[in-house]
Amino acid sequence: MKKKAERRDFSLEIPSVRHAAEQTAADPCKPDRPLDILRLVSELPAHYRQVILLYHMEEKSYEEVAAMLDLPLGTVKTYLHRARQQLAEALAALNIRAMEENGA
Repeated sequence: MKKKAERRDFSLEIPSVRHAAEQTAADPCKPDRPLDILRLVSELPAHYRQVILLYHMEEKSYEEVAAMLDLPLGTVKTYLHRARQQLAEALAALNIRAMEENGA
């Protein structure tokens, strides 16, 4: 419970998080955006990083990822969900920090 209490979740119901997500969606091709995403992916736990890279970067199916990593299909889906969630939270935190630094 203590670890869960320390975790900071970001919800799209929070106006600043929603604004940061909208900014990212509105301008995904900023020159610094790909580096941020790759850096954020590199900071994921290894098992999440592997699944994200295989599924999204190498465009493998759920079944192919499961076979390659010798994992159950449900585990692959869970890892993808959790990895995406961590990436979204990290990206939102970066965008919020950038907005605060720019005085927005």
